[in-house]
Amino acid sequence: MDRTSGNDTRGYRRGARRSWCQLRAHPPARLGGVARRKRPATWAEVGYMNTRSMRTTFRALTFAIRWAACCAELKREPESVDEFCEVMQEARRTAFRDQQAFRQAFPTETTPLRMIEVTGLKARFEELYRRLQDLGRVEAQMAPMAFTLGAATADL
Repeated sequence: MDRTSGNDTRGYRRGARRSWCQLRAHPPARLGGVARRKRPATWAEVGYMNTRSMRTTFRALTFAIRWAACCAELKREPESVDEFCEVMQEARRTAFRDQQAFRQAFPTETTPLRMIEVTGLKARFEELYRRLQDLGRVEAQMAPMAFTLGAATADL
């Protein structure tokens, strides 16, 4: 606040209504006398903070979903990306690019399995696989679950 002119140094007059862009640039510290609580970040937000790219983040989340499908097929975690490629019938280069996107988006995770277990999607995948018994149909059903995984609270 500029004491001589009575104007606020941020560019709006004292007592004047603030526009939405001014509120966005300088939000009030408290709403209704209660301090704002920060909500935990989601997996999509964590991935975006690390990569600054929604494309890379979504590619990483999709890789995690496909990894879970491979785990359901094998009834265990794949030994390597090569085994993942063989089971999922995916090109080796594509799988390594997806793994690179996953490692860039989630550097603290060694494999996507922990993410899947924490969010509770692993049991859903296994049940879906038992019911359908066809990897192609399971993949088609699991594709939208990338958004479910992205919206889940990250447990870091």
